Amino acid sequence: MSEQNQLTSAQIQLLSDYMAGEYNAAEILQQCRHSPAFKRALVEQVGTDRLLNIKLAATNSLTKEAIMARISPSRYQQQKTIKRWSRWGYGIAAGVLLMVSILMFNSYQINSNRLVLVTKVAASVSASQPLLAGRTLQVGRLTLDSGYSELKLNNGVILVLEAPVELNIKSNDLVILTKGKLVAKVPENAIGFKVATPSSEIIDLGTEFAVDVNEVGDSQIHVLDGEVKARGKQSQRFEHLHKDQGLSISMSQKIARIKSQPHLFMRVLPGKSADKPDYLHWSFEQKTAMGFVSSGTMKNANAFPAIDRSEQEGGAALKHESGVFGKAVYFNGINNWLETEFPGIAGNHPRTLAFWLKVPADFDIHQAFGIVSWGVQKNYASWQISPNPYPQNGPLGRLRVGTYNAQIVGSTDLRDGQWHHIAVVMYGGQSSDISTHVLIYVDGQLEKTHGKSIARLNTQITDQASRPLSLGRNIGYREEDVYVRDKFFRGAVDELFVFAAALDQQQIIRLMKQNKIEK
Repeated sequence: MSEQNQLTSAQIQLLSDYMAGEYNAAEILQQCRHSPAFKRALVEQVGTDRLLNIKLAATNSLTKEAIMARISPSRYQQQKTIKRWSRWGYGIAAGVLLMVSILMFNSYQINSNRLVLVTKVAASVSASQPLLAGRTLQVGRLTLDSGYSELKLNNGVILVLEAPVELNIKSNDLVILTKGKLVAKVPENAIGFKVATPSSEIIDLGTEFAVDVNEVGDSQIHVLDGEVKARGKQSQRFEHLHKDQGLSISMSQKIARIKSQPHLFMRVLPGKSADKPDYLHWSFEQKTAMGFVSSGTMKNANAFPAIDRSEQEGGAALKHESGVFGKAVYFNGINNWLETEFPGIAGNHPRTLAFWLKVPADFDIHQAFGIVSWGVQKNYASWQISPNPYPQNGPLGRLRVGTYNAQIVGSTDLRDGQWHHIAVVMYGGQSSDISTHVLIYVDGQLEKTHGKSIARLNTQITDQASRPLSLGRNIGYREEDVYVRDKFFRGAVDELFVFAAALDQQQIIRLMKQNKIEK
């Protein structure tokens, strides 16, 4: 009689549920104690099927043993050894292996209660537990009231949370998301990781996926890479989803296929910022014959004065006005602009721009562009900060970070004639994307963002057409342009800093309050 035939229908269903991520640990242990056949079948499942779920589909021309040898040679040898043992007593060998597995399982259950590690944070505030990078949390309920947080579970699963979010981390294999946005990055050894929501179930099949649960419990599943299977709570059939595919499931169990939208989710957070990053600073206090002096810790920091180019536009020189720290410069939106010889920060290298900004209440959208900019007017190759003039990109008058044909827009209306502290943080790396690697802070608070584009950051500073850091003029404006609108910015700027690092919220707040980041 085959091993499968020795199992009852209930035991077969229990194994099936286990592979679907729906198992009951207590029931499995109970069966293991009373059924050697079930123990052997479970060992087989744990040893092979969990890791082979995707591999078999991708390499169906190989035998199961060949795939197992490729994935885990040591485990393949272990299975061969167990088969040799079976000549003298397969039940003893399997029983020993299962006892070890149970001991490991029990130890895992005990240790996992304290092995939820906070790896990264960005302006995160939680009423339930303090979320500080490096802090170890217990499994259980967690809320994030504002900001972002990245958690690492004991099995290597990475969770990126975007506030407001409510969830319950039941174990390393199961998270219940009640409200908010979550991105899960699941390593191969954790295949079968499950996210449950009020309206759906999502089971990982080797992938990165995102889940969004609204206030009433409706869910959206977006596959960012790999494959998942998902279903509604009342549905008996899982639907398989691959990269770029998604599923919308309502509380009433209305299910619809959608296109995955990665730009809606924060997929990566910045690491720890340098304590003393290099920087350039223009205070706009001291003006010499060469222009407004520059200072800082970057190489040749005093060699980049901001030169008033207003007169070459056929108008009056820009003027001073009272700033937050001493004097500020006022741009009239007609001909005022400043130019430096600092080429800017290139490519996808990290950076933070911070300054005080005052935008008049009667601001016109044709006086928006070019608070600060550098680079070249080619796809994704410029770096320009402006009040948003385009309703299709997001709310008007909010801060806009543009790279030409890609942008991200903040949420605070700046058109009130008051001083606001601005900080734009870009944390670098090869996968830097404007939708996931740019944070906007206004008055020290992290902004909710709109109109996020999926575009790799690649600021060009060595192109023949590249322009150095300038203030007050649209980077796309050329002297020969006849079109007179959208050339200059109207408003006041004070205390411009450019850091060659991604500052964290604490550093930004210190800069806002003290005009320096040192404690």
